[in-house]
Amino acid sequence: HWGLSGKLGVTGHSKGSSRAAVAALVNETDCEANLGPHAKQSSRFQAALMSAGQHDKAHLIEDGFLDQIGRRKREALLASRGKNPKEDDEGKSAIDYVSKGDPPVFLSTGGRDKPFRVAQMKRLAAKCKEVGILHKFVLDPNLDHAYNPKPAVIREIFAYFDKQLK
Repeated sequence: HWGLSGKLGVTGHSKGSSRAAVAALVNETDCEANLGPHAKQSSRFQAALMSAGQHDKAHLIEDGFLDQIGRRKREALLASRGKNPKEDDEGKSAIDYVSKGDPPVFLSTGGRDKPFRVAQMKRLAAKCKEVGILHKFVLDPNLDHAYNPKPAVIREIFAYFDKQLK
């Protein structure tokens, strides 16, 4: 009686955005050797909303991350690099899992957020376009690090999810 379709969406902001991206984009076979007793049932989401996140470790420093964090955090990060070169060079990020069969994504970020987050969201949008994933990217030039509160954008997000999850 609830009118549910059985389809699921996932959403996240900031660090949650990265986790939502992994939840939406990683296929079962990407990470697990034993798929368990329900391997034929998909654990995939059918739509995702990602807001103001970091999705590409390989380009995070290039995107200005070190310029936007405090001295202690920057020093700790630089000191940890090189201790596990395989992880530094080959550690997968959400963007590494983007592929043609992934669910539609709605991407949103504010132009006044930290520049590395804006660059990271632009990279994810470009990757979605490159592989042909249905996506929408909203960059609000007057928004800081927040979910976009504008009624028009909220309506657009709801309409997007309604279309994908009905």
